[in-house]
Amino acid sequence: KRGPEWYMVRVELTVTDVNDNAPEWSMVPSPYLAVVPPDAAAGSVIYKLNALDGDEGLNGEVEYFLSDGGDGRFEVDRKSGQVRTT
Repeated sequence: KRGPEWYMVRVELTVTDVNDNAPEWSMVPSPYLAVVPPDAAAGSVIYKLNALDGDEGLNGEVEYFLSDGGDGRFEVDRKSGQVRTT
């Protein structure tokens, strides 16, 4: 019996800033890759984004957004950076 079909979905992530120090991605491994089984339940955490901003206080807080791709299959928690299946 043949197993489930697998395919690749590209997701584009952008880190931006509005003040002094631009945030930088600090995730490992690089390039960033997550393997998700086709039968993964909705809400499964498949990756944890992490960016660091050198600014202090509220200016150093980072929020995460999915800027492009994923074909509606993923969502990003804007505060924690967790990428989940939808």
